[in-house]
Amino acid sequence: MANPRHTLFGGYVDGELVSSCALTVIPNLTRGCRPYGGYNVQTAVDDTHHLILAHEVTNVGNDRSQLTNMAGQARAATGIKDLTVVADRGCFKCEEVLQCHEVGITVFVPKPLTSGKNADGYEAMQQQLDQKPDMMRIRRQTVEHPFGTLKFWMGAAHFLMKTREHVSTEMSLHVLAYNLSASWRSSALGR
Repeated sequence: MANPRHTLFGGYVDGELVSSCALTVIPNLTRGCRPYGGYNVQTAVDDTHHLILAHEVTNVGNDRSQLTNMAGQARAATGIKDLTVVADRGCFKCEEVLQCHEVGITVFVPKPLTSGKNADGYEAMQQQLDQKPDMMRIRRQTVEHPFGTLKFWMGAAHFLMKTREHVSTEMSLHVLAYNLSASWRSSALGR
């Protein structure tokens, strides 16, 4: 089953995937099985070198308003004009999808599991996904390593700091450490 916390961004040239990035949401929403305020981390990951290209900490409990923002950050970090975004159901919001299309970013988002309200607008997107079923698999493969590594490093408590500003700084240090580690692994393996 697809994890709603992961999203893949891809760049295409002549219909071929040449680069992709992943968006990973790392939740911090439970303590002792009791809900409490937390943070989501949005990331864009390069699938070639597995480096985190962009990240942002939010205190919004869902991903629906992050698609355009992270797609723009992925585009800025990679320089890919014809960016293709593969997002999961958790990132779907009509306005976000339309904003991406308006700036030339192609979006693949599975149809939300809803009552069918506004389902007509999703049919074209679902047809795109049906034509490229590998997109969701590629998205999952791209984000699992950074997501799992960061969660492992951060431990069960996730963030040690409080306030979004401090949590953003803590996350930046995690991202820096991850990218240094990934860069070292790539150079040691000759990639």
